[in-house]
Amino acid sequence: MRFALKISVCTVLIVAVLFAAFGHALIARSFSAALSFRVREAEAAYSGLASSLEAEISVLNVYYQSTSPRMLREVLDRSSKAANLNGAAIALYDEGRRLLVATEEGFPERLAYQELTEKRFVYSLIERDGGSQLDTAACVPVGMDRYFLSVRFPADDLFDARRGEVAVFVTLHLITVAVCIGAMLLVSYFVSRPVRTLTEATKRIEEGQYDVRADVQSLDEIGDLAISFNTMAEAIEQKVTASRPP
Repeated sequence: MRFALKISVCTVLIVAVLFAAFGHALIARSFSAALSFRVREAEAAYSGLASSLEAEISVLNVYYQSTSPRMLREVLDRSSKAANLNGAAIALYDEGRRLLVATEEGFPERLAYQELTEKRFVYSLIERDGGSQLDTAACVPVGMDRYFLSVRFPADDLFDARRGEVAVFVTLHLITVAVCIGAMLLVSYFVSRPVRTLTEATKRIEEGQYDVRADVQSLDEIGDLAISFNTMAEAIEQKVTASRPP
């Protein structure tokens, strides 16, 4: 049984490690694909929002020569509705990356993306206890001026989906390990049975029962060992019998 246990433990460990590695890679790939799709959606939404903002701010500059925070807030509200971004938080920064106006609180006073250029769209995925967000930023040129637009899209569903996948994977992992343990114990039991038969026959010969033979019906190496054992037992029996006085 110790032999069977060793085989089972080794096999289960190998299966568990391989299954865990495969599951981790699969979940990571799934999450990466979902994130890439969400980023493409965010870029498309940003494009429409930036176009609307550019047009609105250009009109304000023509008619009023300047813009106030209240005007910019109204522009943000109209542009977000036009781009169907009612669930996103939006902030507008000036050319010096200082916050001008935001639809919600929580935006920093200065934009953090220092690597942002006019032709670059940047993003980061932020996971917080209060909710996960896809934080995006890009430049919006308006005439001779340049603004920076920051949009935060809800991303709770991405992490919820990943947590669901992890829960399903853990359940499958436990089921697989349990089935593997049962199967390996059963297989190792039958594999080690000829060895137990040989061990029992050896003990009986040790006790003086020289007519005992190992009844092992196997065509593998253990079967060859049983044949050699029986041959040896027969030779021992013949020598013991010959050495006894008449």
